[in-house]
Amino acid sequence: MSADNPLNNSETQPIMGDSDLGLGQNIHSQPKIADYASYGNESGYIFHKILREHGSPEEHIKSYKKGQAIFTEGQHANGLFCILDGKVKISKSSGQTRDQIVRLAKSRDVIGYRALIANEVYHASAIALENTKVGYVPKQTFFQILNNHPDIVMGMMKLLSKDLESAENKLVDIATKSVKIRLAEVLLLLKETYGLKADNLTINVNLTRIELAAIVGTAPEVVIRQLAKFKKEGLLKTKARSIFLLNIPKLVELANLQD
Repeated sequence: MSADNPLNNSETQPIMGDSDLGLGQNIHSQPKIADYASYGNESGYIFHKILREHGSPEEHIKSYKKGQAIFTEGQHANGLFCILDGKVKISKSSGQTRDQIVRLAKSRDVIGYRALIANEVYHASAIALENTKVGYVPKQTFFQILNNHPDIVMGMMKLLSKDLESAENKLVDIATKSVKIRLAEVLLLLKETYGLKADNLTINVNLTRIELAAIVGTAPEVVIRQLAKFKKEGLLKTKARSIFLLNIPKLVELANLQD
């Protein structure tokens, strides 16, 4: 195993195969370059292709407990991480007391690619929001795959482009939108990213008020006050860290989105 593999000192096993991931019977068919929707999005497409192509003995999985860092800000990027199961937040130090959550990731997403491609250190940290399994693809293997698969390169370009668009939009949102609107948008984003539980009301991720505020881009006490207003208006209810969405159409209306 190579020295740059962060899994050297952990208990590892060969990464899951296509059948283990339940990706379907037509897994080995070659989709069109633009057919990302079949895999959920660009990240899902890259996840599928990378795991299909990477058969190196160095391919391993590691389990991370809730709150454990997958990679940390300032660490040099030596590989790509594929989330096999679980939920992850990408957070960046703001130089103040609170970090900012810049991205949320889920099963079949890839993370850590920007710093890897740019040959830089990570500019944010990836932290498990729950017990999470992550596959590691070493840097050399990753670039070998890119050299042989232009469709993955195109997917990466689209993914990076969307990341840039998302970052630009967030800057504009913080400057121009009220906390009320931004919180409504974040609640809908959480629903879109992680879905709802079996009751079709509860967002399927548990975040602290500090984490929720770090996504919205405000102080926790401001988010707490706005959640109380939403509860009073009948839009949601809370129990500990669980959030129940009672009026999604109204949240969509507040966020000026189309459901």
